[in-house]
Amino acid sequence: MSIAAFVNLIEQYADYLGVGNIPIFNEEQVYLECDPELLLEIRRDSRTEKVQLSILCVRLQPNCSPDLLLDLMNANYYWSETAGATLSIHKTTNFLYLIDVPDASVVESVESFASRIDVLLQVAEKWRSHVLNYPITTNSQLSSAIKDDDRRVGHAGIAV
Repeated sequence: MSIAAFVNLIEQYADYLGVGNIPIFNEEQVYLECDPELLLEIRRDSRTEKVQLSILCVRLQPNCSPDLLLDLMNANYYWSETAGATLSIHKTTNFLYLIDVPDASVVESVESFASRIDVLLQVAEKWRSHVLNYPITTNSQLSSAIKDDDRRVGHAGIAV
């Protein structure tokens, strides 16, 4: 997608939402607070010329449960619980993101683009709520959950 097409898409999306002007940074990035707790970034990747959607969901606690992390990984398995997007954790901030690169057909019309964003916001809210409602693990629980003798071997022979 060219810069001009990206700017046009964002202008149409602003009209669709009825919000007037949405600021575009460096002709390639937009930030929208969609909910007091969810931040949507719409960006044009200059290298691939594709639109990328990224929703900041929540910050994970450093002592979060291994079971919670497993839930997040399982959700990504064939995108079964992410509507085709990918859940990802930023390595230095521990922020959980929902990331999507929509097909070209999705960004061809503002209606399909808005629909895709709505779906992703629902998924992001689901996972945000899941994380916030998950019991916090204490350090002693965490260390006992990661004993060497409690490791499981996966299908590829990888110990997890």
